[in-house]
Amino acid sequence: MTEQTEFTGNTSEKVIWQLISWSINDPFFEEYINKETGLLTQRGEEQLALGIKLLMLASWKMSDAHGFHDSGRPFSEAIALIHSEVSEALEAWRSNDAQLWYMDEQTFSPVPQNETRDGKPRKAEGMSAEFADVLIRIGDVSEEEMFNLIWALITKMRYNNTRPHMHGKRA
Repeated sequence: MTEQTEFTGNTSEKVIWQLISWSINDPFFEEYINKETGLLTQRGEEQLALGIKLLMLASWKMSDAHGFHDSGRPFSEAIALIHSEVSEALEAWRSNDAQLWYMDEQTFSPVPQNETRDGKPRKAEGMSAEFADVLIRIGDVSEEEMFNLIWALITKMRYNNTRPHMHGKRA
């Protein structure tokens, strides 16, 4: 499978691809994260909170706009759908798929670009795409159920920083 390894479009995509290529050691991140411990700075927590809230709002709205909230699905179904996306990521890994690739809807073959010639986005496939689906579904259900995902994530990360090496576990 072919993987997209650089941006192909607008300025926004260029910024995104630059961020993807950076590591924790890039000076840009010093303002957001302690590179020794992984603990977020106050600014890092604020940026994470903004990003997670945007994910929740956008995921919920897109799901709602496409009719997925019309049936009043139970929470158990939402959890099952998150689990199905995790299982799809495992299957992509087992199949040795590229971590991210795009499907040409006419030929059903992998292509390196995420847009058609007329600018229509192609469906992303592979482990990264399945993990994206997990995040989208978590964002959707968290907004739908009014979960305090943002604060839970921040406080869980703070707590995890205080735990001993491997917390006494093997894996």
